Amino acid sequence: MAQQGQIGRVATTVTTDTEGVKRVTYHNTNVVTVYPCGSVVLDHGGWTTATTKTRMNQAAAQLGLGFHVRQKDGVWWVDIVDDFTVWNPKRRGMVECRGLSHKCGLSADTS
Repeated sequence: MAQQGQIGRVATTVTTDTEGVKRVTYHNTNVVTVYPCGSVVLDHGGWTTATTKTRMNQAAAQLGLGFHVRQKDGVWWVDIVDDFTVWNPKRRGMVECRGLSHKCGLSADTS
């Protein structure tokens, strides 16, 4: 079982750009993007695998982001402190945990 408190290294990079945007990339997908204003964007990129969820949860734990991604009956859920969000894993998509990236004064591009 993978450690949940530390971001895995296999096919995974963690970068911070010049604007302070931190990205956790698994293979070629930015699975977690953290903006300096506190907005967090999750993107499975169509890869709804256990390892994708693990990387997201490892990033949340290591970076103190306050969310947990789980799956029940094929539906992905994002638990955020005392709240939750349903995430449809059957389509490629993103979920924003808090805030909107375009309100940060940064590009809304998360690629």
